[in-house]
Amino acid sequence: MNNYDIAHNFFYQEGENFDKYYKSMSYNNDKFYSYSTIIAKKMIDKNGNKCLFLSDNNFSNTTAKHISYLRQACPYYNVLYVPIKYNQRDITIDDTIKVIIDNLDFYKNQKLSLKVNRESFIKYFLLLLEINDNFKTIKKSIIKKYQGLFDILNNNESLKELKKKIVEKQKQELEKIKKKINSYLKKYDLSTLAKMVYDYDDKTLNNDKDIKQAIKKYINPNDDLSFVWIDGDNFKTSKSITISKNDCKLIIDLYKHNKLKHGLKLNQYTVLEVTKDFIKIGCHKIPVENINCLI
Repeated sequence: MNNYDIAHNFFYQEGENFDKYYKSMSYNNDKFYSYSTIIAKKMIDKNGNKCLFLSDNNFSNTTAKHISYLRQACPYYNVLYVPIKYNQRDITIDDTIKVIIDNLDFYKNQKLSLKVNRESFIKYFLLLLEINDNFKTIKKSIIKKYQGLFDILNNNESLKELKKKIVEKQKQELEKIKKKINSYLKKYDLSTLAKMVYDYDDKTLNNDKDIKQAIKKYINPNDDLSFVWIDGDNFKTSKSITISKNDCKLIIDLYKHNKLKHGLKLNQYTVLEVTKDFIKIGCHKIPVENINCLI
């Protein structure tokens, strides 16, 4: 019996169990497991319709395949993708509501200028409404708590205004941080500052962790940049990569002559993007200012 057959039987063998030690998939009546984690449960909504609560977390490539098998084998159930934690053994409506609310609280406090955070908030709010409509009535005060932000995120004009406020707030925060670390900004270049806050071997700011965090926040406000500094005959990066200066000569020469192009190789790493603000090599998005410091 292959894995698709196991997933198929889960829907058509009511009240049955399947658990073989040599298989990574199993089911117990209405609960389906990938290894030791529940990834699906058959449910009945308020109107008596069959529904499948399916994990929105893949956990691993293997579990992702198990979820796919279930989705393909699912006959006519309404499918809801719900948050599941690793090693979770059951799915209940109350626990699902609690996790959804936790996720809404998390994402509403994240940077909503980022699309991924907005989409995650919207996804969980819609899931909350789905459960409220079809499974269990949720207090109006809870829905109201998130409805306002949901409405803003789904209105283009309101979203533009929200983004402006977020950007302005970030500017104000960075100005405050700049005043706090101004003496460091005057004394050190970006490459040296990055070394001071990202290099575990650098002890310069070990006795002033507040300043260390402030510098990190200032040079990398969206936590999406990588930095490079000189370490003897090598370059080291904030992602713990070490590469020799000699290996970088060609890339640096091409950059200096404005000839660095997408697709060029630096050892096993590929130049993915070249802009006026940053260069992306592999998973490293390096600010141009940092590269100029190295030159």
